[in-house]
Amino acid sequence: YEINIEDIESFTVLKDASATAIYGSRGANGVVLITTKRGKSGKVQIDAKVETTYNTRTYTPELVDGYTYANLMNEARTTRNKEAFFSDEKLYILRNGLDKDLYPNVDWMDVLLKKGAPTYRATLNLNGGGSLARYYVSVSYVDEGGMYKVDEGLKDYNTNANYRRWNYRLNVDMDITKSTLLKVGVAGSLDKKNEPGMAGNIWASAMRNNPISVPVMYSNGYVPAYGSENDQLNPWVAATQTGYQETWNNKLQANATLEQNLNFITKGLKFIGRYGFDTNNYQWINRKKFPEMWRAEQNRASDGSLVMKKIKDEQLMTQESSSNGNRKEYLEAELHYDRTFGDHIVGAVFKYSQDKTIDTSQNGNDIMQGIDKRHQGLAGRFTYGWKYRYFFDFNFGYNGSENFAPGHQYGFFPAYSAAWNIAEEPIIKKHLKWMNMFKLRYSYGKVGNDVVGDNDQRFPYLSTFGASGGFNYADIGQKYEFTGLSY
Repeated sequence: YEINIEDIESFTVLKDASATAIYGSRGANGVVLITTKRGKSGKVQIDAKVETTYNTRTYTPELVDGYTYANLMNEARTTRNKEAFFSDEKLYILRNGLDKDLYPNVDWMDVLLKKGAPTYRATLNLNGGGSLARYYVSVSYVDEGGMYKVDEGLKDYNTNANYRRWNYRLNVDMDITKSTLLKVGVAGSLDKKNEPGMAGNIWASAMRNNPISVPVMYSNGYVPAYGSENDQLNPWVAATQTGYQETWNNKLQANATLEQNLNFITKGLKFIGRYGFDTNNYQWINRKKFPEMWRAEQNRASDGSLVMKKIKDEQLMTQESSSNGNRKEYLEAELHYDRTFGDHIVGAVFKYSQDKTIDTSQNGNDIMQGIDKRHQGLAGRFTYGWKYRYFFDFNFGYNGSENFAPGHQYGFFPAYSAAWNIAEEPIIKKHLKWMNMFKLRYSYGKVGNDVVGDNDQRFPYLSTFGASGGFNYADIGQKYEFTGLSY
C-alpha cells in the first residue's frame, strides 16, 4: 500500500514463528505492522514540508566508441582467419567522424539518458481536538522525474518516465463514553506512471545496438531501420517517437475500530472490534505509434545525397488499454487481557477474523478467478513474565482458506517461546550497571502459506484442461505450506 512516510507513527517487523503464528496461514513470510499518526488533544497543529532532491544513477554501463568497436570487430575476424570487415579507409572515416550517416559513432547511453532528474515532495498535515474527539488530517504530493531525454518538438504529450502520487488521510478518535473509544480512518492514494510507448524495449535496444549500426536520425530527418529484418527501432526512436503509456492506480482504505474497556468486569480486560474496507482500481493505457522507417544504401548518389529505401510505412497512433481491480472486506473481534500481579506479568489475546477479496476485473467466463478469496480464523496468544527476567509465550492460529479441498481448508499453526533477560539478574545489575538488556531467547513454531502452485493458482485440488492442450492434474490432498523457525 502506498503510504505517505510522514503519516507513519511506528512500524514493527515480525519475523520468527512465535510472533507470526497468530497470523496463521499468511505468516510464513513475516509480518510488517504499521501504525499511523492520530490526533492529540489541544490547539490545532499545522505541519508543512516541501522537499526537492536530485537523483542520479549509481552506475551506467560504459560502452566503447565506434572506432574501438570496429577495430575489435576486425580483430575478432582476423584471429579466425577471416577478412577484416572495416578497411583502413572506413576506420579513418569513423575515427574522424566524416560521414555520420553511413559511418555513425553513437553513444546510446548518452543519447538516451540525462545525468539525473529531480524529485519533489510536499506534505501538509493538521492535528488537534478536544476532550471528546481528536483528528489527524494529511495530504501529500510526490513527483519523481524520469531520466530519459525527450524530443523537445513534441508538445502534445510527454514520453519521459515519470511517477506522480497524491495521498490523503483522515484519522478521527471519538470518546463515545468514558470507557468506549471509536476510531475511524479513511486513507487513499492516486498514482500515475508515465512511460514511452515502447518502454519495455528501450534498455534492451540500448545494450543491443552497437555504436556504428545506425545513426540517431539520418541527416535528412528520416528514421533509420535496424536489424536483420530492418524492423527494429534504435533506442532514441523507441524512447521518443513511439507514443506513450499511462498507468493509473487508485486505492482507498476505510476502517472503523471500537475499543471497549471492560474494567468493570475485571481489571485489564478490553474488547476491540474492527471493520475494514479496501478498494483498488488499476487502469493502463498505451497510445502507440511508429514512424516511417528507412534504410540508407552504403553508397551515396553522384550529388552526395543519401540513397534511401523505404522499409516501413508510418503507423498512426493506436490505443490499447486494460483495467482491473479488487475489493477487500475485513472483520475482526478480539479480547485483550493485560495485568500485573506483583512480580507476575500476565497477558492474553483471543481473536476471531475473517476477510474476503473480490476480483472486480473482467474475468469473462473464468469462474474460478471470479470466486472470492476468503479466509477465516481463530487466534490466541498467552504470555507470562516474572520480574521482567523470565518470559514464556504460547501462540496459535487456526485458519481456513477457500483455496483447498473440503477437509483440508483449515490448518493449525502453534508456536511457543521462552526468554531469559540476563540483565535483570541481581548479580548483573550489581556489577554491570551499564547493561539494561541482554536476552537469550528460544522459539519454535509453524506458520503457513495458502498461496500454492504456479502463478497463484486457484483451487489446486481441481483438474483443468485448456483449449490449446495445456492441463493441470488435481492435487486432492494439497494442504498449506508450512514453515518452522527456531532459535
